[in-house]
Amino acid sequence: MPLLETHTDELLYQLSKEGDFAAFNELYKRYWKVLFALANKKLNNLYDAEEIVQDVFVDLWNQREKTVLTHSLKSYLAGMVKFKVYSKLALYSKRQQNAATLLTAEAYQGAELSADELFRLKELKEEIALTVNSLPERCRLIYTLSREEGLTHKQIASDLNISEKTIETQITRALRRIRVALQSFISFL
Repeated sequence: MPLLETHTDELLYQLSKEGDFAAFNELYKRYWKVLFALANKKLNNLYDAEEIVQDVFVDLWNQREKTVLTHSLKSYLAGMVKFKVYSKLALYSKRQQNAATLLTAEAYQGAELSADELFRLKELKEEIALTVNSLPERCRLIYTLSREEGLTHKQIASDLNISEKTIETQITRALRRIRVALQSFISFL
């Protein structure tokens, strides 16, 4: 049998569909850098770009028996990356809109805050939003579902098909990162 490096993408993908992890690994080696560059170009965030590419390959492996390619593997993978990137950008946008909504005058009606307190509150909310956006995708998703959507750990675990312990761990990590990022605001809090 020739070396895997000499196989076409189509043959490697077919072998992968049959459970050949070495063939799948060869596809990973061929396309990881190109897909990473594509994701990072759009996101300008190395960590999120890396996570997206990892997710694409995990999805490809997990769905290998069901997936039928109608185009080249390269274009299929690029499409998967673009879809995940656009989903991530939409999530960024939604978070920014939510942060802006919190800062509207209606949100603070009846509160007697000085201009300085309002400014510091705005800075605090921006720092939290930046920190949440910098979290790994899964951690950010779990944090958002818990803290912004109000879902219980049990509901999140069921929806994402992961253990409640994983939910607790991810939320703890998110809160730890937020606390570290907010050290300059401790006197305000």
